[in-house]
Amino acid sequence: MKEYFVICFRGCLNGKRKVFIDLCVIELSPKDMRIHFMFQYDLITFLYKKRGQGELGPKNGPGTNGWLDVLKIFEVPEKYESEVIRVASADLNEAYKTIRPYLRKVINQKIKIKKKGE
Repeated sequence: MKEYFVICFRGCLNGKRKVFIDLCVIELSPKDMRIHFMFQYDLITFLYKKRGQGELGPKNGPGTNGWLDVLKIFEVPEKYESEVIRVASADLNEAYKTIRPYLRKVINQKIKIKKKGE
């Protein structure tokens, strides 16, 4: 059975509380279930750190108090709007290199992160 990981934004957005925004889906090749469990947990921490360093937009910018979450699903819904990104390796650095450009673009589009001074 294939496993997919949904990367989503959770938190407050421009005054709206309990916002959930689906950003993208990662597809890993089904090899070792333990690796996939650790991948999900470690990816949450990894993305939190990268966003905190400013690589994926400000962690708590004006109107964007939230975090990136990773959910495991077993089937991609029909008519899925966001992109499904295939990742060949469960290594976090390799996976991040693959998803980073798309993730930056979709965060800026869907979350509309404001720059300082705007």
